[in-house]
Amino acid sequence: MKGKARLLPVTNAPPDSAFPSASHEAHKAHALLPASALLLLLSALVRCVQIDTQLDTYINSEVSNSQTDEQAITADWLLGEPDLLLHFPLPYTLPAGNTDTFRSFVIPNVSATDLYVSALDFYLPDPHVVHHAEFRLDMTDHSREKEREDSDPGFRGMDNSTARFPDGHFINWVPGKEISELRSDLAWRLPAGADLVVQLHMMPGEADTHIQPQIGLYLSKGPAELNPEIIWLGSRWLPIAAGESNFRATDHFTLPSQVEVVGILPHCHTVCKAVNVLATLPDGSMEVLLQIDKWDFYNQNEKIYLEPLLLPKGTNLAVEFTYDNSRSNLQNPHSPPQAIQFGPRSDNEMADLWIQVFPRDDSDRINLREKALHHIEERALNGLEQLILVDPSSANHIQLGIQYQKAGLTNDAVIQFRKALERTPDNTLAITHLASAFAELGHHDKSQAQWSRLLQLDPDSAIGHFGLGMSFAFSNQVGSAESYLQQATILDPKLESAFLQLGLIQAYMGQFDQALKNLQSALSLNPDEPMVLRAIAQLMATHPTVDKRQPKQAVALAEKALDLLSKVDAWSLSVLASAHAASGDFNRAIEIANQARSKVEPQEESSLGGRIDRQIFAYQMGRLEFERTQNRGSLLSPQERGIR
Repeated sequence: MKGKARLLPVTNAPPDSAFPSASHEAHKAHALLPASALLLLLSALVRCVQIDTQLDTYINSEVSNSQTDEQAITADWLLGEPDLLLHFPLPYTLPAGNTDTFRSFVIPNVSATDLYVSALDFYLPDPHVVHHAEFRLDMTDHSREKEREDSDPGFRGMDNSTARFPDGHFINWVPGKEISELRSDLAWRLPAGADLVVQLHMMPGEADTHIQPQIGLYLSKGPAELNPEIIWLGSRWLPIAAGESNFRATDHFTLPSQVEVVGILPHCHTVCKAVNVLATLPDGSMEVLLQIDKWDFYNQNEKIYLEPLLLPKGTNLAVEFTYDNSRSNLQNPHSPPQAIQFGPRSDNEMADLWIQVFPRDDSDRINLREKALHHIEERALNGLEQLILVDPSSANHIQLGIQYQKAGLTNDAVIQFRKALERTPDNTLAITHLASAFAELGHHDKSQAQWSRLLQLDPDSAIGHFGLGMSFAFSNQVGSAESYLQQATILDPKLESAFLQLGLIQAYMGQFDQALKNLQSALSLNPDEPMVLRAIAQLMATHPTVDKRQPKQAVALAEKALDLLSKVDAWSLSVLASAHAASGDFNRAIEIANQARSKVEPQEESSLGGRIDRQIFAYQMGRLEFERTQNRGSLLSPQERGIR
């Protein structure tokens, strides 16, 4: 550690808390360290390894920039001089006013090699204009493209479609935050070539403000031993009435497996007055994880555990937020008090809690991730169902439909999208989701009608052409499918799924060379997509022209696809078997094909099971299964390729 951060005292539980009091101290931890809010939940979760000898070239170095040395010297770095200093490529002028401003800024291609970051600090001469900052990584060109489309530095909003947090990590800042280096086993990976996207929630003052902060990175000598996972608890239903002095929002989650607690980060806004987090163990004993009896919006707190706190399977995690929307709350943004709902603005409210944990192993990690995601979707659905009763807008109907679809309630989703269209008949977003829902239900004629409707309203819609192309594919109208998918790739050269599906359609039609070209285009857009890797591997292994087969490369691609999958499936193993057979290693091909046969699901028996049986028979005879007849459309499983 390059310096010691100042610590704040742990506060006591409020006397009116609904949680049982605890006479024992909370588990030994850092005193509460200020941290920022993560603005919106649903976009925050979910995806993200080795420092090499090039690291030394970054240590104690600055990125060349237009800022003066004087600016760098005056920065109050709590951990000493950063190992790597970054800043916005161009300054931004925040116009004076009284409206919350949400804007994102891209620092492109931070490093040519993987780096591991143990701490991040943020310096701005006038920090009070920033409500909070979030730091995300983008491995695509999406954020840069949005910035190029905006006339000012950065781009409006906080688009999280491709800019994501590294798996299981909080990377954020608020004014007054005390920075602490992470535990040695918690350094997060900044991949080579990644863009750092700085998302700012700003609060303009009475005069224009110059915004060009410095970001200091403190580097670790190597990767973390483990990646943590995140459990979210909270609420999206916060109808806090004007004058309400004791509104409570609660949530709970039961651990599906044992975990080690790493850190806890709560977030709410100015009318919150208390946050309490309690763990109830299977034996009935209780552990106070967090007690804040006087919430301070400008001094938000993250609890970092320095010693292990193990919570067994079956432990119930519970959070309680308490709000005071009365005149007596001096932090109340409204005078006189007004009714407050959930939202990202400073005068809205939030109820978010993130608990950072280490699962015991990969199996527990997958199980926990699935359960935590289901909990998020369930709570989001509940909040929207409540909200729609008081605000039945098109936007809310669409959001509720999306949540229904995520929950597998697609028929209910259709109802919500139709209600949105009743209010706004030409709402292209509602049409898009309705078409997708119909496709998911197998109503391809209805899906086609909606995609056609979308293209009437927006003839240059890439997603409209893609969707219509897929509806034709599902109907075995492969010529029309190819035409619309081709147009989708022209309208949006970044639409990976269009290149993938176009390649699969062309392979099905026997246009193998063109298929390979489009599949490779899809791969260039997403090098780590297992479906694309597997499709290319199959085509390279089974190309009808012997001279065009590339068995060694097919093996490598098929193995990479398997490595990237969270669960090994029969189809992927079957592709790897084909690749080994093409290379002449029939013994290995038989071994892998038998593994594939053991993983065939009951619904795959009639199609995939038979295919693998033919593979095994052919390999036992010392020949390739595709030499006798070319298996059209065999790059993906029947369920995946969109062709029946």
